[in-house]
Amino acid sequence: MSPAGLAALVLLLPGAGVPPARPVEHELPSFRITAPAGFRLSERNDCVRDPQVPPDYCYGLYRFEDGQGRWFQVLVDYPPTEASAHAYWTLAPTPEGDGIAIAAEEPLRRCPMTLAGDSGCGPQRGFRIAAWIELRGHHYLFGFGHERRRKGVDLGPFRDLVRSIRVR
Repeated sequence: MSPAGLAALVLLLPGAGVPPARPVEHELPSFRITAPAGFRLSERNDCVRDPQVPPDYCYGLYRFEDGQGRWFQVLVDYPPTEASAHAYWTLAPTPEGDGIAIAAEEPLRRCPMTLAGDSGCGPQRGFRIAAWIELRGHHYLFGFGHERRRKGVDLGPFRDLVRSIRVR
């Protein structure tokens, strides 16, 4: 059987495409991250081109999902932008300088708010938390949350994802 045929057969097996039952380490261009059990890398693009920035500029986009509504996204060297989130976390470098510590976590607001203080509160489901840090010459913008729920969502896996990052 050809390698392509074998790969197609594996996708048909029960459990294929299901998030792993144990943590998985991912080596990405400027950093390493360990996805907790249940999360899988659902999108990877090492060079996203955006028509609103110079044509020779690109940024990295990496998205993890747990299949239950939780998601975690990292944008590397994303152009400056105005974020809107239900909460913002403050991040700091670890003493070694290659990892990330969570310095503060804001509680979730009812409505998302920009850093300038503007808020928009329409019919919404889920929530988004934003955080960013610059380490070793790269700017990391994090967005994470739940697509459908706001209450009763365990934030532990998000903390684990942030704390697992090691930059090069």
